Amino acid sequence: MKQGREIILGRKDKKICAAIFQEGQLCEYKEEDSNYIKLGNIYRAKVTKVMHELNAAFAEIENRATVYVENAPKNLKAGNMLVLSIKRLPFDGKYHMATTDIVITGKYSVVGYGLNGINISKKITDQKKKIELKEIAESVLGASFEEGFGVILRTAAGDISHEMLEREIVHLAYVLKNIIGRGLCDGPPELLYRECDFLEHIIRDNNFQRIVAEGIELYEETEAVVKEINPNYKGSISLHRGEYSIFDVYDVNSEVKRLLQRKIWLKSGAYMVVDKTEALTAIDINSGKYDNKVGFETMAYNINAEAAKEIAKLLCVRNIGGIIIVDFLKMRDANSKEQLIKGLKEALKIDRAGTVVAGMTNLGLIEIIRKRI
Repeated sequence: MKQGREIILGRKDKKICAAIFQEGQLCEYKEEDSNYIKLGNIYRAKVTKVMHELNAAFAEIENRATVYVENAPKNLKAGNMLVLSIKRLPFDGKYHMATTDIVITGKYSVVGYGLNGINISKKITDQKKKIELKEIAESVLGASFEEGFGVILRTAAGDISHEMLEREIVHLAYVLKNIIGRGLCDGPPELLYRECDFLEHIIRDNNFQRIVAEGIELYEETEAVVKEINPNYKGSISLHRGEYSIFDVYDVNSEVKRLLQRKIWLKSGAYMVVDKTEALTAIDINSGKYDNKVGFETMAYNINAEAAKEIAKLLCVRNIGGIIIVDFLKMRDANSKEQLIKGLKEALKIDRAGTVVAGMTNLGLIEIIRKRI
């Protein structure tokens, strides 16, 4: 396993699966969803119930499926029609979550209704380049957008010509306006736009230095998608052949299985217990079989530091969102606490989702807020 960001692609039960590594560490695992309702799909939907106190609603899309709308417009009533996009797949028996912020994603940009303004990828650090890109987007905004529309300029936008970027933004804006126009017309709940397939979505939304695909069919499909999405891709695409599954060779199957357990053992002999409730996820750190002959303070810090790295990994692999409360082993030394929080924040850098780490309480509790992706 090399350094940088890498993706391992294979199939299980005819579904494409992807294991994503950052600096040699497994940080995401995703399987193709056979559900016909996909992230990014855009629908004309009929409102069935409004919850004004929550600024939310339930709506019916095609095939009489029900979705939860998180940002319902004011004065909305049951029976009204909405144009909405699927924001989150269901988990723990919940509904699909939808939003009235409608976006279309391209290779270099994201154009959306509800984005409001211009946002540029944080990975583009060249100030001169950022100013140039903003000026391009502003020129298109002024000519092609109405109030409420906006643009996100992706990392790849910094590597193409101004003409290519402007052309894509204009095209995405045209497509989006057409979708919204169709959605506002009279008619039953209907799919207005289908998001790209799993493989394209995975490759488009990540910046990989290396891709390894199992089997000639998936390898050729991957090559074609990469060429379409990023003709200037400078990384490597390799074919995995052999007697053993790619996910066994790269130890993905055993690692995912371990991280999905309620009780997760650490290499030191300590362990973590993960419990999910309706309101939050609780992670409890225990010394377990840790038998190094050191003082309690040193033992607590060593276990906590090891657990912090595992917590970052399991949050990504399990895609845990919302409030996460971690009950670390209690430490008295202020410097140890500071170093632990610093180490946890550093470990969480592998996570593409936004995370916020609060300080440690006297009881050794740390609160993490994470967005699901």
